[in-house]
Amino acid sequence: MLVFAAAGRLISAFARNKEVVMRYHGHKQEVRLLLPLGDQLISADGCGDVIVWDVQEGDIYLRLQFDSATFDVSAMMHPSTYLNKVLLGSSQGALQLWNIKTR
Repeated sequence: MLVFAAAGRLISAFARNKEVVMRYHGHKQEVRLLLPLGDQLISADGCGDVIVWDVQEGDIYLRLQFDSATFDVSAMMHPSTYLNKVLLGSSQGALQLWNIKTR
C-alpha cells in the first residue's frame, strides 16, 4: 500500500501517492536501486551498501557491504519461489544469492 521513491541518499514512503509516511536514512551515497519485498524494503547505493529496511519501523534490518571494484551491485530481484532470498547482480557479471533472514 506504499510507494517508495529515492532522491539522493534519502528514501521516502508515500501513502495515497501524496502523503509522506516514513523516511529512511542510512545511505552514504546516492540510492540506485529499490526493491520492496513484503514487510521489507531493499535498497542499494553507489558505494556498495545494500540495506534491508523494516518498512513499518524504519529500522535497518540488515546491511551488506560490497567492494565496488569487485562486486558493483547493478541489479536486484526476488526469485518467485525462493523464500527470503534476494538475487544481486553486479556490473562485473557475477551473481550472489542472499538469504536476508539468516544473513
